[in-house]
Amino acid sequence: MARADDMRRELMSIFQTELDEHLSLLNHGVLALEQGVDPAHRAEQINTLFRAAHSLKGAARAVNLKDIAHLAHRLEDALDALRQKDATLLPRDFNWILAGVDTLRVAMDGHLQGAPLSDEQLEARFPLAPLDSVISIHLPSADQPPQEEGKSSDTLLEKGGGSEGGERLTVTEDTVRVATAKLDALMDAMGELLVARMHADQVFEQSRTLEQRMQDWQKKWRRARPHHQRWQKRGGPPRESEWAAMAEFLTGHETDLNALSGDLNALRVQLTRDRNHLQRVTDELQVGIRKTRMLPIHSLFALFPRMVRDLAHERGKDILLQLEGGDIEVDRQILELSKDPLIHLLRNAVDHGIEAPDQRIASGKSSRGIIRLRADQRGNHLVIEVADDGRGIDPEAVRQAALKRGLIGAHEAAALDEEATLNLIFHAGLSTARQVSTISGRGVGLDVARANLEQMRGLVRIANQPGQGVVFSLLLPLTLATSQVLLVEAGGQIVALPVLSIERILRMPTSRIGQVDGQSVIHVEGRPLPLLSLARLLRLSTIEPSAAGETRLPVVVLNALDMRLVLQVDDFLSTQEVVIKPLGRQLRRVRNVAGVTVLGDGRLAPVLNVADLVKTIQREPTAAAPLWIAVAKPKRIVVVDDSITTRTLEKNILESAGYEVQVFADGQEAWDWLRRDDSRLPDALVSDVNMPRMDGFALASAVKSDARLSRLPIVLVTSLDSPEDRLQGMEAGADAYIVKSLFDQQELLAVIKRFTE
Repeated sequence: MARADDMRRELMSIFQTELDEHLSLLNHGVLALEQGVDPAHRAEQINTLFRAAHSLKGAARAVNLKDIAHLAHRLEDALDALRQKDATLLPRDFNWILAGVDTLRVAMDGHLQGAPLSDEQLEARFPLAPLDSVISIHLPSADQPPQEEGKSSDTLLEKGGGSEGGERLTVTEDTVRVATAKLDALMDAMGELLVARMHADQVFEQSRTLEQRMQDWQKKWRRARPHHQRWQKRGGPPRESEWAAMAEFLTGHETDLNALSGDLNALRVQLTRDRNHLQRVTDELQVGIRKTRMLPIHSLFALFPRMVRDLAHERGKDILLQLEGGDIEVDRQILELSKDPLIHLLRNAVDHGIEAPDQRIASGKSSRGIIRLRADQRGNHLVIEVADDGRGIDPEAVRQAALKRGLIGAHEAAALDEEATLNLIFHAGLSTARQVSTISGRGVGLDVARANLEQMRGLVRIANQPGQGVVFSLLLPLTLATSQVLLVEAGGQIVALPVLSIERILRMPTSRIGQVDGQSVIHVEGRPLPLLSLARLLRLSTIEPSAAGETRLPVVVLNALDMRLVLQVDDFLSTQEVVIKPLGRQLRRVRNVAGVTVLGDGRLAPVLNVADLVKTIQREPTAAAPLWIAVAKPKRIVVVDDSITTRTLEKNILESAGYEVQVFADGQEAWDWLRRDDSRLPDALVSDVNMPRMDGFALASAVKSDARLSRLPIVLVTSLDSPEDRLQGMEAGADAYIVKSLFDQQELLAVIKRFTE
């Protein structure tokens, strides 16, 4: 009996997997037909749908789920008639087929919960009629259960199945299908591991030989030692017997040392070889085991076309969902945690983003809106983009909604830039919808998405174009099994920071640390950010930095979704890929810590949870007391270059040295800003020469001709290296001229320092 139950559970588990595959194929195929599949492939698509329904019917009979078999047979007959007559389907026909697909899922859920649906419930969800309006089909009724040709209705499983049974069929095993190629690779690596074990046995025997040699040496020394001790105690020259004993020992001692040296060298070579071999094998096993958990991301993406289609119909919109990058393989846990964020982003795109067809036409767009769901792999990270060509996000509406909800004050709202304003949409309760719909409008959703991203140690970026659309970019690890971390020292402890959350690391001169309202700050991309002590934040012992001289503080800039942190640490150690181990139930409430990792020397290092650090600062501002260093404001440098690569390079060089940097794409843009900016003047101007609208020579001349700006130092950085070009630059008012072909960042920094100090 127990064996029969085990067999039944195993078959039900297999059937569940098969059902999911068939329903996914049916959903995808019907949506493709509805959106207008290539006529040359239409018949092939319908045949594929027919075979899926037919296979599902047979599989359901095998496990004695008669209601599911009956529903599948109803779909099968309709699709068979459709492929026979090649009829044109109406919108309601697609709705009917999809209702059948949904009913199959609901029926299976009923069995798993021990409460199968009645015939009346199934009929209400999936009525008999519809396709006979375009095709003459005889569909079986509930009173005419389908029979497979030439076979009785006997099944492999007679216990529990069908709509009349009430036994719970819950399958609790959490499984992943693994390709045989992945298992073969694991078996190959296991074979290599057996070889490594045999090598370890050999090394063990060699060590025993060395141990025996040492014991023999100790025996010889014990025989010679009394003679040596008598000689030392008496003093003077040794007696003949004492000398003979010592000479015999010393002669053998040289032989023993030579033998030991050779054996130790051979052992070292063997251990080195085995270590390298074991490292390679363990790497292969790690990769192989990780791959067994990896699934193509299209297994997640396949859930969304149907959802978007139904939501669009509900809202009276015409929307096409485009999927890209589905072949990228991702850890199964990442797929599960990504599901909710993507659902909420797609629902918002349908409801808030894409306009109604008449509104789109009025604004010069096509009536059909486009939502693009795209995956891309960048190193060890996964980037998922959700983009739409709708109305975009109105920053002012977000700001006003946040004010109304009390999430920010009026003073804070006025100081927010666009990036910080857009990130407010991830707060619970915030919604810009004018009315609540069945899809959105209650301010619930994106806060859930943010929570899931925090759990995955992920980030989100928003690229917004009001009136044109918005792109949400999720940056996630490919797996949660291992993680790249930066090991730092804080308060005498080693802690690990996830690399995914790190924007940059700096060694900031104390002279470049400014103050705003009495709080220590550094400038990142022109914005002052509070500088906090990680040791204080974690309540560890702290060593106050000195303000004297050019002390450089190790600083880490972190990004936690909608907030940046600038943390001072004691020192940077190294970056490593580590296995993060959970803390366990007893320590799961430890704040600021995501887990621990074991270092190479056996020590434990906590892996910090950056999102928790943000919450700690928000809840307990006193726990994050800033560094109090009396220093001057950072020098302000203007960089002008039409090449985004060059100006980004120069900007990074200067910011890493502690300067505040303002960038412009051409001379005219910089000149307009210099003339109208009423704040403090920059301390130096770094400019290219060849630029559109206004070149570097004209910009230098204009600056030197302006009474307010005439003392501003100008450094021209250009590829023009002829004596005539240099002369023209000097005549225009340049204070220094650096040729790009000979460019050296230290030279640039030295020139800037000379003019600004």
